[in-house]
Amino acid sequence: MEKDSLSKWNLRQLRESKLTNLRKELETGTANTKAMYFVSLPTNQAHSNHPTGPNIAFAQKVHPSLIAKISDLVSSNICDVYEVKKIIQHYSDNELAKELGFKPHEHDRAFYPDITDIKNHVYKAKRALELSKLDQENLRLKLNEWAATDSENKFFFRPYIEANNASREETSDEQVEVQSDISQRFHGNSGEDDNWCEVLGSSKQCSQSFLYVHQASWQKKLLQRYGNMMCLLDATYKTTRYDLALFFVCVRTNVGYIVVAEFITQQEDAEHISEALLQLHSWNPTWKPEYFMTDYSEAELLAIEQ
Repeated sequence: MEKDSLSKWNLRQLRESKLTNLRKELETGTANTKAMYFVSLPTNQAHSNHPTGPNIAFAQKVHPSLIAKISDLVSSNICDVYEVKKIIQHYSDNELAKELGFKPHEHDRAFYPDITDIKNHVYKAKRALELSKLDQENLRLKLNEWAATDSENKFFFRPYIEANNASREETSDEQVEVQSDISQRFHGNSGEDDNWCEVLGSSKQCSQSFLYVHQASWQKKLLQRYGNMMCLLDATYKTTRYDLALFFVCVRTNVGYIVVAEFITQQEDAEHISEALLQLHSWNPTWKPEYFMTDYSEAELLAIEQ
């Protein structure tokens, strides 16, 4: 016991002595230093809950260069995911490979993303290009932009407003016309509500129903020239993610049927269709067709008779 106690005491004294000498050498700069790095890596048995080797490439995130490339394609109106995939593959094989100094493995999702990855990034790029996250606000801003390019274009836009928001946004058509920055060519207000899923219900549930009417200057000329004999009113569906019908007013010209106006109504009934046709007639006071051709739709027939 005495020898063990003595040896421990000697080791302690020796360690303190060495540390004291080391401090003095470090302070005076006479100590001999050497950098050493110790790295501890797990064995292959530790990787049991995730892939290893070449299979790890399947879990990689899309490379930032490819994300930027997808954004450029979307801004150029190239949004088809399969077309984007072909362009991305060619970009990874050539331009990106030169920048990296090596050709990525064909199974590496960072450089060869699958359809789902591309679809997600195309969607994100589209949302980034939008002026607003509210679709009605996007439409209002785009109408301002389109009307500024051609002063002869005619737009009528009335946003959908829920019934419980009537007190907050009670604005008449005359007031809307004054507030609009496109005088006498664009009618509408900002419409802060974007609950368009509710347009599937009755218009009686809202304080203001949605209505959009458009006619370009060249369409107005064709309507004035060919529209007093016979016009065609046709509705098409599933053109947007909203259950709204898109109506076309067409005339027969010397080269076939041409669309001379279009409008979207919240409800496909006589009241809303008639309102859109009356708005179109206000832009074309001399428009009085002798005949109208429509689908077998009572709403369209009643709207035309009104």
